[in-house]
Formats: sequence, structure tokens, C-alpha cells
Amino acid sequence: MLQSKVIESVLLAGAECALGEFIIKEFISLGIPVKILIRNTDTAKKFTHCNVEFIVASATQPELLKGQFNNISTIISIPNFTKKRSLFDRYVDYHINCNLLTEGQKEGVQKFIYLCNSKFGFFKRYKALALRNNFIEQLDSSKINYTVINIDKAITNYNSLLRLKSKNVAVDQTEVKKLALDCVSAVVKNTPVEA
Repeated sequence: MLQSKVIESVLLAGAECALGEFIIKEFISLGIPVKILIRNTDTAKKFTHCNVEFIVASATQPELLKGQFNNISTIISIPNFTKKRSLFDRYVDYHINCNLLTEGQKEGVQKFIYLCNSKFGFFKRYKALALRNNFIEQLDSSKINYTVINIDKAITNYNSLLRLKSKNVAVDQTEVKKLALDCVSAVVKNTPVEA
């Protein structure tokens, strides 16, 4: 494993969800700079209350990520939480993670936090798990320290996490806050790989 270095900055990909907001708040409270990867400047309006920097680029286009990860020590990849995710959506997530990892390795990123889940429909389960496991194998063969956090194990009521995207739904956010703290702990304390 690589030696831990000072946390220069943390990059969040997929920070638009409530989980991302909790993670951002925790890092800011610790004085750790946060950068958010966003597709367009309209998304930035959601984070005007936070002291964060933005990288405007689509992670589906690796050429747009080149040179964007200067002074970033950790990447946290948050999946897109939607109730009806197709297998195509999971392929997109897989390629986004591959692009983030590839550019992270080139730019000297020290750690990758990969949030994943295994709540798949019956027919999608095999292919979706294969995509997840293939990406974990890529992390394993990379020179980057990594932590895999299985969302299903961290959040018992998965539907609560899905409802967090809706502004008008009251949700007990205790488990989501704990998951955010797990992400921060994986960076700050350099926790080992989980499955």
C-alpha cells in the first residue's frame, strides 16, 4: 500500500444526491477542501451554500478529465441512486468509474472510495455484479489505495436512500449520515478495503 500523504483535496463524483451533501458538510467541518465534479454549471447552484470548488466536465468523456485532478488526493464515487436503473445506467456508472480511476492514476491520486450496491433486479443481477466486480479488480490492480463501501450493508432501508432525491419526502437520515461519516473516515483514517 502507498504511504498516506496530507489530504490536499477530495473530489466527489455524483455529489448531487443527499449523501453527497452530507459528505461535503463533513469534509468542510474538518477543513478539508472539496471539489465536486459536475456536468454543467446549473448543478453548481445547488452547492452555493458550500465552500467548494467545481470541476465542470462529464466523466463519461475521459478527454474532458485530463489535467483536472491536480492537488486531489482522494476520489469518492457516488453512484446514481434511482429506483428504476437499467443495465445501461450501470454500464455508464462502470465507465465513469474507469475514467475517474484512469485519470486519477495519471494525476497521482492516492485513494479511491468506491460506493456500490447489489440491489439489482433478478435478470440484471449477474451482469451488474460482473461490472461491479470487474471495477473492483481494476482498483485492486491499480497503484491507488482504495476502499469499497457496500451501500446495502450500510443502509438497511434502501428505499430511504432512493427517496432522498425527492425534496418533499421526510426520511430518517441517520443511516445516510453514518454512511457519509464512513466515507470521511475512509479518507481521514485511511481505513482498509471493505467489501
